[in-house]
Amino acid sequence: MALLKMGEDFMVDLNEVWISTVPEFRELLMRDRGNKKDGPGRYKRKAHRDFLFIWLMYDFDSDLLELNEDEKEAEACRRTDREPWQVQEDQILQDAIKAYIRIQDNKSSAYRTWHKLKSANDKGLQFIETIDLDATLESGAAKHKYKEISDAIKAQPGVEKALDEIKSLAKKQLSGDAGVRGDAIKGFDEDPD
Repeated sequence: MALLKMGEDFMVDLNEVWISTVPEFRELLMRDRGNKKDGPGRYKRKAHRDFLFIWLMYDFDSDLLELNEDEKEAEACRRTDREPWQVQEDQILQDAIKAYIRIQDNKSSAYRTWHKLKSANDKGLQFIETIDLDATLESGAAKHKYKEISDAIKAQPGVEKALDEIKSLAKKQLSGDAGVRGDAIKGFDEDPD
């Protein structure tokens, strides 16, 4: 089961029954009392925007998933019509984000591994992209050794492949297709479902 799903109208479908079982999500939903566009809050437009932000930033089906964190946040803010500082100052939204990540982490160990490996990969790419080949130490020696640079470049395809494999496993775990046994099926002697 996906925690949040994108609807046909490009808005996150709010399953209020499911959302109300998570205190941080319930608070995000209940604080939406409406505004000039929404009237009394019946359509929960602010809540939709908040959950869309969470989906864009942290869901495996988001088209922003492959961007680095800064680019992803900037685009998610643009799409949900808010500024990054508004996200940082909104403690209720921050709590809901933490809850969403916690739920996904608990549902899939591969998700947790993928996030950590992706973060390390982003730092490695940033090193490769921003390396100053002319930088020197006070002694006049080159700041970066050729072997250090070539090792970082050579390692990149392997890291990308590992990321893809872990990502597919995490998607499978999060969708509920992989149980405790993974893809294994019960044997002839084992108890039925």
